[in-house]
Amino acid sequence: MTTRLAIEFVSDIACPWCLVGLRNLEAALGETAGEVEADIRFAPFELNPDMPAGGMDRASYFAEKYRLPEGEAKARGEQIREAAATTGFTMNTGPGFRILNTFDAHRLLEWAGEVGHQR
Repeated sequence: MTTRLAIEFVSDIACPWCLVGLRNLEAALGETAGEVEADIRFAPFELNPDMPAGGMDRASYFAEKYRLPEGEAKARGEQIREAAATTGFTMNTGPGFRILNTFDAHRLLEWAGEVGHQR
């Protein structure tokens, strides 16, 4: 007998740890060999509501938010890239990579969901 789960996945679309968690959840569900079927509903969460529209340099952001030296902040970025890579996702975060405000992106996804359900 298949067990049905309703999972509400609360995340910010620009959060790499959210992506890693989602990929790991999908992998775990894939290993259930049909014993578990999940309906995943995505719910928005804005990690950085005070982020300026133009965003911030990633390393500077980490250094400020977590009160880290710039070098350690850059190392944290590498740890995130490595974690994402283990799930098959390549993060393209070269020099000048910025953390952006995601409010409008969440609004767009909400609108797209509404329009998509109208058909």
